[in-house]
Amino acid sequence: MSRSAEQNNLISSLKEAILQLEIENKYLKHLIDNLPGDIYWKDTKGRWLGVNKRGCQTLKKMGFITNSSEVVGKTDYELFDKKIADQFRSNDLMVMEKKVEHLYEEINILPSGKKVNQLSIKNPIYNHKGEIMGVVGNTIDITPLKQKTLNLKSAKEKAEKANRMKTEFIDSMSHDLRTPLSGIIGMAKFLEQTICGQNEKKYAQLLYESGEQLLALFNDILQLRSADSMKVDIQYETFNLSKSINALVALVLPAAKLKNIDIKINIDSEMPTYIISDQNKLYRILLNLLGNAIKFTAKGYVEIEIKLLKKERKNVQLRFSIHDTGIGIRKESHQKVFERFHSVNVSNNIHHEGFGMGLQIAEKYAKLLGSRIQFESEFNKGSTFYFDLSLKRENIEKNSDTKSTQSSKQRESTLSPLNPKNAKNSLSKVLRILLVEDNPVILFFLEQAVKKMGYKINSVNNAEDAFLLVMSEDFDIIITDIRLPNSSGIELSQRIRKWEAANNRPPVFIFAMTGYSEQALSNYRKSGINKIITKPIDPEIIQSLLSELN
Repeated sequence: MSRSAEQNNLISSLKEAILQLEIENKYLKHLIDNLPGDIYWKDTKGRWLGVNKRGCQTLKKMGFITNSSEVVGKTDYELFDKKIADQFRSNDLMVMEKKVEHLYEEINILPSGKKVNQLSIKNPIYNHKGEIMGVVGNTIDITPLKQKTLNLKSAKEKAEKANRMKTEFIDSMSHDLRTPLSGIIGMAKFLEQTICGQNEKKYAQLLYESGEQLLALFNDILQLRSADSMKVDIQYETFNLSKSINALVALVLPAAKLKNIDIKINIDSEMPTYIISDQNKLYRILLNLLGNAIKFTAKGYVEIEIKLLKKERKNVQLRFSIHDTGIGIRKESHQKVFERFHSVNVSNNIHHEGFGMGLQIAEKYAKLLGSRIQFESEFNKGSTFYFDLSLKRENIEKNSDTKSTQSSKQRESTLSPLNPKNAKNSLSKVLRILLVEDNPVILFFLEQAVKKMGYKINSVNNAEDAFLLVMSEDFDIIITDIRLPNSSGIELSQRIRKWEAANNRPPVFIFAMTGYSEQALSNYRKSGINKIITKPIDPEIIQSLLSELN
């Protein structure tokens, strides 16, 4: 082949190689231009060597350039504000120095003064000798995402604040409503017991029952709020199941007696004496189911049955069932039983009072305990509601020291145990009681109830007078309202405990009356209060508490 032919072949090969390089270069440029984000690369001095099409569009949109030719060859200091350029240059130098990829959140200030949040990922770039020749970056505008995050955070904070305000409002409303309710129910009971005329007794009884119905509806509202806001935490404790059931039945028995309904208890003989569970949640489930059964049963009986399904060395599976001979549930209503505010209408003329929340509340608690409530019902024949629980059993000797079961008194909530060994007086001495209540109706009712029991009393309507009396006279028991003018019952209790400790005086028993919801009761634990009595005040509860001490 002649020299000329060889040259022509070489030229053709070079042209073909150049064409191929141009094709690849166009392909790479097209690829880089259309990658998500602003792609750019700079040399070690910080001069821009190139930028993709999207990057140029962003710089134009932000007002830093008017056309793409204004970028290449310039540094950050020629394009951006010095403070911003310093930030970019510092990040670039770190990438080249560390020789690793870095992710940064960078702030850019537009010529208009608007602040922009950018997320940049930067990598070092090398020449053919493996030497650092600059940095390549990919930046995206995250300002909208940042704003959404701030909006969500703000909305979350507002929602939490609103929820706190709702909780505080309900707690305050609880006290404000229970206090007059306590006066109505207490005085109605007092009138029923003291007046002689049968008609007048009947009027007082109707007033008392109406107050109790209003209280029950109010408690339903608070229970629903409690169930909606409750945390998924289980408070396990060891307790005597039979005693707890007996206490529960004792609580609902008066309502059953008013309707001449029998309450039956059927507990499997193989049942372990002690189990481990959340006694409070189990108690609430059964209380709601029993209450519903009594409400919808006009005659016959209501039965609580506990059946042992499985028994192992450390675990048991129990079925709790509530049977009734009540009105039953129509088949077309079965799907709505657990819906909130669904209340049974038996006919066009009969409607059972209530908000239709009891079963939903019970179902929420059952789910927390890992179960679900099921039912079988036939209209005009009765219903059975049941749920299964897998529980741990506890082998405890009969006389061992265990936690006492929940009190049978519905409105009593124990904060710390009463210990007669700490009583100031001998048991044979008549108790001296100090009553502290600013509501004159409640104070009058308490005075009459306590006097009827034969105890000596002093009465004041504020915390300051109460504290002065405690320092000057000996009392065995103080019964105080939580909310008092100028100083609360909690503050009064704290002052008394400090004074007792400083003067080496034995502690007086302090009972506090409150209308606040159950969630608020935990705040009283450290104040020195021995027991909380939830309003409305029942004279039988007062009698029971005082008898426990005397």
